[in-house]
Amino acid sequence: MSQQFPVPPPQYQPQYPQVPAPQIIVQQGAGANLSPTVTMGDWFIFFILQCIPIVNIIMLIVFACDSSKPSRANFCKLSLIFMIIVPIIGIIIATIFFGGLAAIKASMPN
Repeated sequence: MSQQFPVPPPQYQPQYPQVPAPQIIVQQGAGANLSPTVTMGDWFIFFILQCIPIVNIIMLIVFACDSSKPSRANFCKLSLIFMIIVPIIGIIIATIFFGGLAAIKASMPN
């Protein structure tokens, strides 16, 4: 008595062409293209100077135009944008709030 095992089905072959995975090319000296980092000391002095009124705005404008350290320039650009946007949003919210209070007061009987 011989036992017969079932024959496995043939392997499925896709009808589309196989594309090889892209290869990552690493160039020598690729680290030379990185922008210079801003050290902790630079950030410390930067944030200390941010505490001085008027100097902080002038410093942000100067550093935003500086292209030697792009990370600091991007941070200064973002800070200047927030210095414009946040007060505008605050004024809008205060107007809505105090307008609502005025409407409530006007609707109340004397």
